Amino acid sequence: MLVCSNCNQTQSEGKFCGSCGGALEASNQQSHQEATAASETAATTTVPQNERIAQVQNGLKDYGNYFTGLLKNPTDGLSTNDNHFLNSLITIVLYALTLSLSIYFLVNSLYSTYMGNFGGSLPFFAINSRLMFFTLLLLATALVSIVVMMKLAKSTATFKTIVSQFGSLAVPLTAVHAVAIIAGLAGAPVFTLVLTSSTLFLFLYIIPTILVYEHASAVDRTGQNVYLALGTVVLTSLIVYFFLNTFMMDFIVGLESMLYNSFPF
Repeated sequence: MLVCSNCNQTQSEGKFCGSCGGALEASNQQSHQEATAASETAATTTVPQNERIAQVQNGLKDYGNYFTGLLKNPTDGLSTNDNHFLNSLITIVLYALTLSLSIYFLVNSLYSTYMGNFGGSLPFFAINSRLMFFTLLLLATALVSIVVMMKLAKSTATFKTIVSQFGSLAVPLTAVHAVAIIAGLAGAPVFTLVLTSSTLFLFLYIIPTILVYEHASAVDRTGQNVYLALGTVVLTSLIVYFFLNTFMMDFIVGLESMLYNSFPF
């Protein structure tokens, strides 16, 4: 209800009083209701935002504890389970991202050194996204090999458990890439490539071998566990060979095209 500031007459709408023409103002009750409604709306909006922020902070804290714990003792990765599935996926993605960043920064540093003042920087997203996608595909081949060999070993481990342990064992390798990124930025090609190729070899071949042997031994300690573990290496090599033979040339041609288009002349 609106009240005239001059004669105190009330009316439901309008800007000026119909009796004396004075300015109309909202009554105290209406003002109170509007203020209450506004505060309730603000509170309703603020609470979910605070909850989301708290969830993100707790998630980051949990992942930090997970990462540092496995960095101190990677053997604990063999006892991770389905509850660590999301953290392991994050680690696998971080591994691929940090590896691609190492290579990109190295190539970009060499490019800047070679071009001097004539060139700027190589396209970050186009190159880095391709390197990261290519790395994830390679890691997928290792996962396929692990699943196949564990089926042959009659292991009852679920796919989530396999992924959880596969990603957890990669925590130290992901940490190594922090050094590789610094080396790439410094333009140290040999050191950067040694670090990244070593972690990739370990992730593709050694970690799957350890996982298969561990689970095969849990099923039958006296079984053909060594052959099953080594079979993982053979199967991964065959899949990687097929993968590289099928897609590698297109991948290289695409990178060459992007690098060529980046030259200013």
